[in-house]
Amino acid sequence: MGARKWAVPVLAATMLLVGAACTADPGMGGTTSTTTTTAPPRDVDNDGYNELSDCNDTDPEINPGADDPAGDDVDANCDGLDGVQSTAVFVNAATGADTSTCGTITEPCVTIGQGSVRALAEVKTLVIVAGGSYPKFNVAPGVEVRGGYGQNYQRGVTATGATAAVVNASFDPAEGGPVAVVA
Repeated sequence: MGARKWAVPVLAATMLLVGAACTADPGMGGTTSTTTTTAPPRDVDNDGYNELSDCNDTDPEINPGADDPAGDDVDANCDGLDGVQSTAVFVNAATGADTSTCGTITEPCVTIGQGSVRALAEVKTLVIVAGGSYPKFNVAPGVEVRGGYGQNYQRGVTATGATAAVVNASFDPAEGGPVAVVA
């Protein structure tokens, strides 16, 4: 019986403390509000694209609407690579697979030959080749094959992994000897 006499006063004191902690401030009318002000996005280089969409808002020549010729090691149009992603087929000896649908940046072809076939089928003009070792291939008319890309399809200082694309020669009966690229 002695334990029960003490339990009620302790429980009542605990409830009083909890109730006091949850009491609204009478000066605030019982409610609290928070206001957050966000500054509008800026266009630092005045090229018409703000800092949310412009991948380099300090250079007016770099923005989502810029021309981006492949080979200058600059992603001028902010699509993630040097060149125009939508006009390219991607090849990677380490991560690719030669399928009837290969060639996207996330599902590259494994050989340059299949990349060229896919470029023709999709009416694309560029095959972007990540560093690696590749077998002999035929150059398709109207398709440019460009190497020197890292495993992330970047060039220059932003490239990761191997960037050198090596094409290995194999015997070509039409030429009577080893050939790496047939153009």
